[in-house]
Amino acid sequence: MRTKAERTPTLRAGQEGPLSATADRWLWQLASRSNPADLPLAPETAAAELGGAVRISADWSALVPRQGAAFLGHRADEGDGDFYAFGALHSRTVYLDALLLGSLQRDHIDELTDELSDVFDTTQLARRVAMLEWNIAVFRSTYWRQHLIAHGPANELLLALQ
Repeated sequence: MRTKAERTPTLRAGQEGPLSATADRWLWQLASRSNPADLPLAPETAAAELGGAVRISADWSALVPRQGAAFLGHRADEGDGDFYAFGALHSRTVYLDALLLGSLQRDHIDELTDELSDVFDTTQLARRVAMLEWNIAVFRSTYWRQHLIAHGPANELLLALQ
């Protein structure tokens, strides 16, 4: 176990303290799987990129860029029975469901886009357009959900992916 001097400083001092200005940069690095030397965040777009952070609670946040997601705790892990066990459970269940549904939606949209771009490459245009309309209607009625639950961070994660 690390000594107190070796630990990374907490990002929030208590539940009421302000969140460190570096918290969203940490989220960006985790979500993009990069560091500032490899993929520096442009100052002109940083506010927009970091503005999508989802504040799940005073203890943790999430960020969902185009491909992937990251969760970041704001305080030190106190060990067994700590909040982070609860957070890990939620990130592997309801939040994972939101991320998987969003990924599924994105994949189906990509397929529909491919079908649409090929629609004029056939001699049976009316039949092809009718099939495309059908596929879009099936997608909308089957896969396109705006929310998973009545309210909360899972919905915000899904909207971030959308």
